[in-house]
Amino acid sequence: MFGQTLVLVGMAVIGAAILVSLAWYAFSRMGQPQANVSSPLLCAFREAGASEWTDGTVQYDGTLLVHRQIPGGVVTLWERNYLDLGVAERIDPSGISRRWVDLEQGLSVPCSYLGTSFQLALSPAHYTALRSWIEAAPPGWNSNVA
Repeated sequence: MFGQTLVLVGMAVIGAAILVSLAWYAFSRMGQPQANVSSPLLCAFREAGASEWTDGTVQYDGTLLVHRQIPGGVVTLWERNYLDLGVAERIDPSGISRRWVDLEQGLSVPCSYLGTSFQLALSPAHYTALRSWIEAAPPGWNSNVA
């Protein structure tokens, strides 16, 4: 009887230690922004020649632009060095969900990536942020230049 009690107490102590360490890890990570990761930017996406737009988000993560399709969760990764943004134009609002892109001022941005063409529909502020990120030097490049 005493041996069973000792085993149960030991298991409870080990379980409590695991819970405390997991809680400490989780709370120590909260509030620390991830380096080189942006907040998701609302957008719409369509392939070249397609008429349908797909809602989603883009997020830049260091040297990658990450596109997440909503709904569906399909993730596409584009490397910053190979992504080319064309000249943005006012958007034709047909087929785009109003919740994702400000259609009054939205922009359609032709893009190309390693021979593949597509379009992103972005608000002007999100387009400016994306254009700045594309044109800026990638992390680590010329880091010793003053």
